[in-house]
Amino acid sequence: MFNHPGRILSLDMGNHSYKYIEAQLSNKLQILRYGLCQEAELFNSDFPAKMWKKIGCRSRDVVLSFHHKSLITRELKLQADNELQLQHIIHDEFQKYQTDLKEEYDFDYSVQSHDSESGIYFTKTAGISKRINRGYIEKAISLGLKPRAVDIQLNAFIRVIRKILLRCKELSEELPYLVLDLGYENTTAALINIDEIIALKGIPIGCRIIEESPANSNEYLQEIIILCWQMIDHYIHSSHKEELQQGILYGGGAFAASVLSHLKDQIPLRWNQLNHFRLYLSEIPTDMDLNLYANCLGSLYWEGDKLNTERKIRNDRF
Repeated sequence: MFNHPGRILSLDMGNHSYKYIEAQLSNKLQILRYGLCQEAELFNSDFPAKMWKKIGCRSRDVVLSFHHKSLITRELKLQADNELQLQHIIHDEFQKYQTDLKEEYDFDYSVQSHDSESGIYFTKTAGISKRINRGYIEKAISLGLKPRAVDIQLNAFIRVIRKILLRCKELSEELPYLVLDLGYENTTAALINIDEIIALKGIPIGCRIIEESPANSNEYLQEIIILCWQMIDHYIHSSHKEELQQGILYGGGAFAASVLSHLKDQIPLRWNQLNHFRLYLSEIPTDMDLNLYANCLGSLYWEGDKLNTERKIRNDRF
């Protein structure tokens, strides 16, 4: 049970700052408060839970999201007699990754479809370093929170895009999108469709190093440009289709004018910050910056969908 029925906290745990949204989930999403805090301020204290309590969030039930270079996402087409056997097969698949990468993994999966005649399951799977995953969970617990789930940040972002597309269908004609999450320490580029991550790659260059090394900023920006071209080339060669049309920039580094101008100059896409689409999300406060809070918002959409599914099951049962 929730500490406060229907109330949930979404926490985006970055390398530099933590973004949070506390919301009430009922028939619609009601955002109660949101903000950000510096990770160092929380964990340089002897009592992180007291520091967190000062923020004023009442809910202790939390959905976490974070990103790490160890993240693996795969779409697997597997034959199995039942879901229990399917789970064992996916476990064996990740055992191979663990051997190759010399790292223990936590993983999860969802069944997208199942052909009962052939026994073929189409699944989306994701795994991340067990050491990293447990580290973030332990940090949340030290803040006095009760983790309910761990979300993948790019999946959270896709839910936000999906919500926008449902309200502006002409945008769906430009799918897939190239998205660039420019964080404090790292930059992640991905090709996304309305319900999947097609390709994903990150580099250890973020807005911090660009801001702190202005003499070398062009060199760092060029690394980001190369990353984008790698995604575009992957799409062209794997799909044999024309070039992408839409690029979306978000994250804390989206405010750096030099990044957006470089992208527009060197990557032939129609580039926008995520904030460009905020008018399609009437449920969020007018002063909420989507560039910063997209991952938190996407996790709340996920929780809202799960709550509605649970309600439907209960109504169908009775």
